[in-house]
Amino acid sequence: MRIGLPRAYTTKEDRKIPDLSLPSVYLTIFDPSSLYLVLLFMAVGYCVYLYKSLHDLRKRGRMVDDLRVKERREKERREKNSKVALQDPLTAKTVQEKTADNLIAPIEDKSDFLAGQDSLTRLPNRRVFLDRLDQTLLRIPWQNRYLGVCCLSIDAIREVSDTLGYEMRNLLFAAIGERLSSSLRAGDTIAHMDGDGFAILCVDVAKGSDMTKVVQTILGDMSKPFFIRGQELFSTVTIGISLSPDDGNRSEILLQHADIALSRAKKRGRNQWEYYSKEFNQSMIFQTEMENSLRHALERNELELYYQPKLDLISNTIISFEALIRWRHPRLGFVHPKEFIPIAEDMGLIVPIGEWVIMAACKACKDWHDQGFSHISVSVNLSARQCHLDVLASQVERILHRYNLNPSFLELELTESLEQYSKEAEAVISKLSEMGVAIGVDDFGTGFSSMTYFKQFPISFIKVDQSFISGIPIDPSDIAITTAIIQLGQSLHMKVIAEGVEEPDQLAFLRKMKCDMVQGYLIEKPMPHDRVIQYLKEKEFYVAQ
Repeated sequence: MRIGLPRAYTTKEDRKIPDLSLPSVYLTIFDPSSLYLVLLFMAVGYCVYLYKSLHDLRKRGRMVDDLRVKERREKERREKNSKVALQDPLTAKTVQEKTADNLIAPIEDKSDFLAGQDSLTRLPNRRVFLDRLDQTLLRIPWQNRYLGVCCLSIDAIREVSDTLGYEMRNLLFAAIGERLSSSLRAGDTIAHMDGDGFAILCVDVAKGSDMTKVVQTILGDMSKPFFIRGQELFSTVTIGISLSPDDGNRSEILLQHADIALSRAKKRGRNQWEYYSKEFNQSMIFQTEMENSLRHALERNELELYYQPKLDLISNTIISFEALIRWRHPRLGFVHPKEFIPIAEDMGLIVPIGEWVIMAACKACKDWHDQGFSHISVSVNLSARQCHLDVLASQVERILHRYNLNPSFLELELTESLEQYSKEAEAVISKLSEMGVAIGVDDFGTGFSSMTYFKQFPISFIKVDQSFISGIPIDPSDIAITTAIIQLGQSLHMKVIAEGVEEPDQLAFLRKMKCDMVQGYLIEKPMPHDRVIQYLKEKEFYVAQ
């Protein structure tokens, strides 16, 4: 076989099969020109093999590198997610949780949105409001502007629920939320906090007084009627306002101060508004301290009774004492009843305190009788809440029996307007009167009692308020009112007692008008129990100074 470059066979002789004998082949292979060509082809083939091998290695290397980079990046991402918990204010879910929950993200987004929305009013709830307030407070120091927080309470919403039903109450409440939203400025936020309360966040307030315009707009819009299921309903709001930075720079403090202002506004009535003030906050702190201390005043024996004598103008003798409660506070000293009695009423402590007063007064009266002053009686003030207790009559009866005191020596004074006493209270008072206890009306002429109550209640005496006595004998109006009350009592066969007598001219006028009894500083100031016996020994008969 001849190895070499191909050549064309043009003649028959050229197409003949060459001689393949060993010597011929051997000589042809080892021909120098043929050997060169073989080596050349071998070198080219080897180069191609090396190129393809290097290309494959390089390709596999890039794949390995890419895989390593991908693994390294995934590891870094996992470490970052596990170490850094980024909080989303609306969904409150970390980035790691969101990455793990990609398949259910749409469902969770909707759930989180509903979690930040009040179901009744479709307004943001307390959590969202506090989050927005916190975010806004961060920008206040750089904006040189005010931020206003309003706490709103819906007036008389409970009456709607009681009279028209809970469903109508909810419909009205949702309508109120919608109207309040439309009353706000652009950028402000309203939220339903809890119960019948809303909160408003007012941003970009130029000066504190600008909140007045916002509040007046709200009150004006709320004065319009609501038409719900063919019924015309009215509802007003009461608003308390706090401002940042003047009233605080934390969301909890601003809401607390706005709520304090709301409490003050409620005391003025419905459809009112009030700014927070530090002075009112101090009074609230004082009241809170009083409430906490008053709960333990009885058990710590901090309450005591003082007794003010009543002078009978016919016999000119002391025939009775009025028991007046005093509170010896361990830090504040003596606290006036006008300061703590309303607190006791609100807290429901007036019932146990009132029972203690009746018991202490009856015990003191029994002591006076044992000392030889058996004609002396004692009077005690009653609250309307005490009179509504069915057990009051049995309590009084038990106390009188305990100290062996005749019921005729106990006088009970009704301190509030008689309109506040129900039919049940009327039955309790009638039972006390049947026992022999004298029933009277304190501060007569200052309330709104109808004269028909004199027919319903077994009244034995009335007391002329000191506001009418103070103008005697100069003020014609006071003279006319006092004269009319004395004549009314005489016509109804009731004893008339004038309190707050401080001047001799007042006493002379009352004697002239035939008033039955008087009490006041002119006769004697209130005194503790241990001084009463000595006073009776020295001044059983009154001598004008």
